[in-house]
Amino acid sequence: MTDVSRGAGGVRGGLTAKRRRAATPAKPGRPRIELDDKSFAQLVSMARIHCTAEECSSVLGVSPDTLDRRLKERGYTGWDDFYVKHTAEGRAALRRMQWKSAEQGNVGSQIWLGKQLLGQRDFSRQELSGPNGGPIEHKDVVERDAEEFTSRVIRLALAVAQDSGTSEADA
Repeated sequence: MTDVSRGAGGVRGGLTAKRRRAATPAKPGRPRIELDDKSFAQLVSMARIHCTAEECSSVLGVSPDTLDRRLKERGYTGWDDFYVKHTAEGRAALRRMQWKSAEQGNVGSQIWLGKQLLGQRDFSRQELSGPNGGPIEHKDVVERDAEEFTSRVIRLALAVAQDSGTSEADA
């Protein structure tokens, strides 16, 4: 039996098997997914609003590992480096917006910024009273009748002794 596609010396179509492999490199696995400029801008926007690596990967249609590799190709040390930089930008943008809102007269923003940056606090004084506005009655443990306390301790000790099978004489 002769293979008609092969010529003399095992040559097929003019190329040896070795040269055919070199001419058409093998592409194992899935096709490479690139992180283009548009996707990168979207990724930066997501990081600024504190999306996680898993959330960003899901939106971009890549695995977190692929995302990490593509960020390394763009000069970051990985996801953590990228995330720290861009979440800080997001916090700064949020602070700018809050500040602008406070400057425009938003009282809630003014109060919040005052508490955060100036250490201001809300004080609420509450006074509790007993019946008819009088003092609240209370008893401290120390003020209990010493005889009543001693008798309770003795009864408890006797009950424990009975449960454990010892008699009064043994205790």
